[in-house]
Amino acid sequence: MALRIELDERGRDLLIRFDYDKRLVEAVRQLPGRRFDPRAKLWLVPVKHVDAVVLALLPHGFTLAPEVSGIARPVDAALPFAAPTPTPIDRATRDERAPTNDTRPPPTAFTVAGLNHRVRDALRGAFPDSVWVIGEVIDFDKSAGRRHRFFSLIDKAPDEARPLAQVEAALFESKIEELADKLAAAQPPLALRDGLEIRVRGRVDMFPQSGRYQLVIDDIDPAHTLGKLALSREQLLRELRSKGLDGKNVARPLPCPTLRLAVLASPTSDGWHDFLHQLEASGLAFTLTLYPVRVQGVELRRTVLSGLAQAAATAADHDALCILRGGGSRSDLSGFDDRELAYAVANHPLKILIGIGHERDRTVLDHIAQSFKTPTAIAAFLVEQGMLEVAALAARARLLADATRDLLDAQHLHLQQRAESLQTTLSSHLLAQRHVLALAAQQLRHGALSRCVATERHRAALANERLRRGARTLVRDAIAATTRAGARVRGLTLRAIERAQGSLAAHDLRCRLLDPRATLRRGYTMVRRASDGRIATDAKNIDELADLDIEFRDGVVRASVTTVTIRPSSPVP
Repeated sequence: MALRIELDERGRDLLIRFDYDKRLVEAVRQLPGRRFDPRAKLWLVPVKHVDAVVLALLPHGFTLAPEVSGIARPVDAALPFAAPTPTPIDRATRDERAPTNDTRPPPTAFTVAGLNHRVRDALRGAFPDSVWVIGEVIDFDKSAGRRHRFFSLIDKAPDEARPLAQVEAALFESKIEELADKLAAAQPPLALRDGLEIRVRGRVDMFPQSGRYQLVIDDIDPAHTLGKLALSREQLLRELRSKGLDGKNVARPLPCPTLRLAVLASPTSDGWHDFLHQLEASGLAFTLTLYPVRVQGVELRRTVLSGLAQAAATAADHDALCILRGGGSRSDLSGFDDRELAYAVANHPLKILIGIGHERDRTVLDHIAQSFKTPTAIAAFLVEQGMLEVAALAARARLLADATRDLLDAQHLHLQQRAESLQTTLSSHLLAQRHVLALAAQQLRHGALSRCVATERHRAALANERLRRGARTLVRDAIAATTRAGARVRGLTLRAIERAQGSLAAHDLRCRLLDPRATLRRGYTMVRRASDGRIATDAKNIDELADLDIEFRDGVVRASVTTVTIRPSSPVP
């Protein structure tokens, strides 16, 4: 094992690693505050004693990690491992030496530490004052959570992946909070991250223990970064406008109701959960397909492009696509100003709803698609559209029922009028026949035609009966025709209402099938962190000794984690 002094991730202790050596153990035991970790098989010393550790252990051959070099005082040249400054020898003198006859002692050679000290002094002499440097940040996120942040600044050509030049940078604890506050006070606010171009002021220095020079940052210019972000965003928007793409996706119609949604979001983000809960609370039959993506950091571009491609491939299964993220600083949102992302959104076959920031922080995607302040604003819009469609459907059902009722009333009135008219006509005819019969009877009474009178009376009775039967048949046929017409109208109305109810029942069934409780009834379980009740999706986010609530279909079990084993798997797209 190499003899090495490192800094732990929390920045509280120095980690001293070496194979067992009685002499080294005795040296470490003389250090203040030292303690031994038997499980990790290393010694720990509080970081406040860093100078004592360096002075005591460097003479024994220990090396310092870069983060330790950054917080330790410069090593004095009087230490045993440093060598005196060599005396320069000119070329003529060197060439005159005869290797066989020269009895003078050879010139003193540099030790590595002595050479590095000379180089450091030369650098400090060449750069006595702080300098301003412009570069793109890389590897900043790797040191997240540490007291001191170590990263690199690079120069890149516009279309080249490899950097043209690179310099290591250090941001020590004493400056981190000051510069973070300065960036947060910018309008709009900024935060350091990978991929951001910054203009910083720092001093050029080298740490002899590591032999590498660094730019130690002591100031930053937020205006440069904000101007760069705004310029690149405006250039991209002008390019899209020149090609007629800035309003292409905005012009796509939104189906009504919009119930089948594809969603690009981080499954652990508050924005996604707020969006989901608001849709579930509406009671409408929304169906969601989540394509997990990263909404910040270096993976944002790759995962969002992949999600857009997947949603486009299944566009026939969706009504719209939602891209969600819960706010963030201007620099965090700048990942959505990417050129390839903008073209993918502009040409996407689905109508896209954007909810990735607040109103004052607008990205390129907010300009080329329908934009909302937050994910919950999108959910509220979709719920409102769905409720309006439900209200419209109910109104159409009421109108159909009213129209059917009016039609039946009109038919009933028409039949009633026809019956009254028929009755009036029949009465008039009967009166006329009775008058004719009365005249004939009067004539018969005055003549000898009694037989003829009887015959005529019989004929009149038969004619009267035929008229009565005909009138009854006509009334029955009219009533039957009206009944059949009303039945057909009621059948059409009922079938339309049944189809609408069937559609609503199908949507309700899909909602019940997507209910997590249905999954539990099939034998699966749901694991939540006992500390905050959130669903645990990844083993890497579970700490040892943490408490978990495991939900079965018939109850919840509280469990404590004893061991976490991470299995290799392909990353989530």
